[in-house]
Amino acid sequence: NDLMLQIGGFRKLQKLLTQAESSWTVGKLVSLSAILLVAGTWVATFRAPSWVLAAIAGIGLAFLPFVFLYAKRWRRLRKFEELLPDTIDLMARALRAGHTITSSIEMVAAEGSEPVATEFRRVFEEQNFGLPLREAMLNLADRVPLPDVSFLVTAILVQKETGGNLAEVLDKTAVVIRERFRLRA
Repeated sequence: NDLMLQIGGFRKLQKLLTQAESSWTVGKLVSLSAILLVAGTWVATFRAPSWVLAAIAGIGLAFLPFVFLYAKRWRRLRKFEELLPDTIDLMARALRAGHTITSSIEMVAAEGSEPVATEFRRVFEEQNFGLPLREAMLNLADRVPLPDVSFLVTAILVQKETGGNLAEVLDKTAVVIRERFRLRA
């Protein structure tokens, strides 16, 4: 697994596993896929009229773990996207109550719904371990590749650099995200 992670394509698989919140490793995913390829091809040779069709059946089976992970990732990102406006509102209320951005992130991690709470817990923990807020937020945007998360991260980072009322910026960001949902529906 460690050897595989040194190769670029396998790092993308690790990112997929992280975004799908899977406990699998890259080595386990590749091994499972290879086993399905070999076993599927072997079983298909008993039924298929040619080796080519048997190989196609094996390749189809080998892609099943990836299909499963992409579906799991898609469900998780949709759920995150649905919960994001309420999360932003919680952060804005915490800021209005006098909390810092770090403590508002901690509140989301403690009181938010999954998968939002998990991701914001990671941001909070990264900050506690010494990573600057900018890096922790950029890591969030990398782990959760949604435009709305990018808007949130950008809003927070711009406010941290330029100043201003972050609670008001977050309120407007939540309104924009809700309007995008409404238009999409």
